[in-house]
Amino acid sequence: MAECFPEVSEADRLAFLSEFEIVRAEIWKVAEEGAEKRHTKEAFEKRMTDRFPWMKREALDKAWFLANYYAWHEGYDKR
Repeated sequence: MAECFPEVSEADRLAFLSEFEIVRAEIWKVAEEGAEKRHTKEAFEKRMTDRFPWMKREALDKAWFLANYYAWHEGYDKR
């Protein structure tokens, strides 16, 4: 990350990575809940933007895709 963003301090880069890990964990929670089997995309987007207001369309779309992929891959959508 330092190579891509040399102007960002190490402390800020670590803070970003920590926040991204929290987002990743939330995506997994949705996957474990069954993703689109139990949530609409709109409800998912509200959940994510309530918690992470900085997420924009591209990030929300990617997060929704990942939640559904993880749910499918791990079989959480079959429960």
